[in-house]
Amino acid sequence: MFTDFRSLPARSLVRLGVGVSLVLALMVSLVPTVSAEQVELRLNLEPGQEFKQRMEMEQVTDVQAAGQQMLEELIVTFDTTTEVLKSLEGDGVRVKVTNDRIVAEFDGQAGRGTYDSDKDGMPQIPNLMPFAAMAGKSFSYDLSPDGKVTNLEGFETMADDLAASMPLPEQAKAMVVNLLKKQLNNETMAQMIESQHGAYPPGVVGIGDDWKQEVHVSGIVPIDMSVDYKLTDTTVSTATAAMTGEVSTPDDAAMEVMPGVALQLDLDGTIEGLITYDRATGWVKSMESQQTIQGSMVTPDMGQGQPMTIPMAVDTTIRLEELPE
Repeated sequence: MFTDFRSLPARSLVRLGVGVSLVLALMVSLVPTVSAEQVELRLNLEPGQEFKQRMEMEQVTDVQAAGQQMLEELIVTFDTTTEVLKSLEGDGVRVKVTNDRIVAEFDGQAGRGTYDSDKDGMPQIPNLMPFAAMAGKSFSYDLSPDGKVTNLEGFETMADDLAASMPLPEQAKAMVVNLLKKQLNNETMAQMIESQHGAYPPGVVGIGDDWKQEVHVSGIVPIDMSVDYKLTDTTVSTATAAMTGEVSTPDDAAMEVMPGVALQLDLDGTIEGLITYDRATGWVKSMESQQTIQGSMVTPDMGQGQPMTIPMAVDTTIRLEELPE
């Protein structure tokens, strides 16, 4: 099973593997007509505001191992509610995100199956189990006007809660929990969430202006991202930016698959897409992105011959849209 658990959090934009997330960026000035005038991008949220959204991820993973092709396809839909709980002293707000419904479909080496949190219990396929653990759960954090995330709460016990409900042998449970705790912890999740909130230019921008976002995210699969944003369109109520960028694993990146056993990673790829912001609040109204990653994993030398290089590729599409009230 070569699935990246990085997609487990519901609000995260998936950069590698399954996953789950949301990109937030900010614009506040209202313009009376369609215009190329300069605008400032910042969060402008007030207590009591609520945003309902749907994020769909489609991901295909292609692994070539021992002369065999192993394909895995995952489709996940998260329906979420974000509540602005309160204003903070100085600047910023406290927000709470709830996974209202999760629907997932998987086809791969572990089998084929579906999951719908509105009607299903714990699925039998391990690749779908994390979504059952996330359904109905909430997490909260402080969010500054420039997208900095602090004081994240909600992931402290999620890996253990998942293990308690998984119909797996105890040894297998322990291995899964060991992996998930590297991802489902407040520090790593704060990095991931902030990477989505952090797409702000340093000042005002106009049509054609661009800005860069540099991000490092740790966890099961550490990755570095460099994304360029370019303002392409504005209307009375929205602003749209194009996204292009690169993603890669650091030189010493490794993914621990079991205690004491790690695969060395050498992956890189591209990201491109469009994101549309609400100009009054800065909230993301819609987004679509495509990510293509290729490279290899190298098995450790465990005294049984030469390490094996395993080619792999991951194609991910993410779509975000508003849900009606």
